[in-house]
Amino acid sequence: MSTTTLTPTTSRPLADKTGFWPEDILTQTERAAETPADLLHSAARDLNQRSGELLQARIEEGSWGEHLVFDFVLTSPALDGYSYRLFKLRHKLSSYPAEFIFDSRVLKVRNREELEKRLRLILSDPTTRRAVSELAQYGRERLAKAA
Repeated sequence: MSTTTLTPTTSRPLADKTGFWPEDILTQTERAAETPADLLHSAARDLNQRSGELLQARIEEGSWGEHLVFDFVLTSPALDGYSYRLFKLRHKLSSYPAEFIFDSRVLKVRNREELEKRLRLILSDPTTRRAVSELAQYGRERLAKAA
């Protein structure tokens, strides 16, 4: 069995004398500029602004095993909050690679550029267009009956 020596990668103190963790372990501000979840939230806000009260998109966040999981969900307030999961995105603690689960397919992305491209393709896909159109139509019909 070989041994490996770990050396500090920064000039920060490794730990204080009362514990093993560095004192500043929870104050690190290093974070990816924009995570996959940030991009999904941005896409949800865009639909919400475009549709007014007719449709709403939200991101439901959770975990599954060692994956962070984000469901892109469409809802219609006019339909008593009916919801439809359009797709799922999952990745490990590191943001990439990531996988979309859409229309019974797993679509892998390796970086932010691929994620943005794939997200645009999913949002313009006929399956998505049909779901948005039908949900909006049902919502309009319900609102017209209530008026």
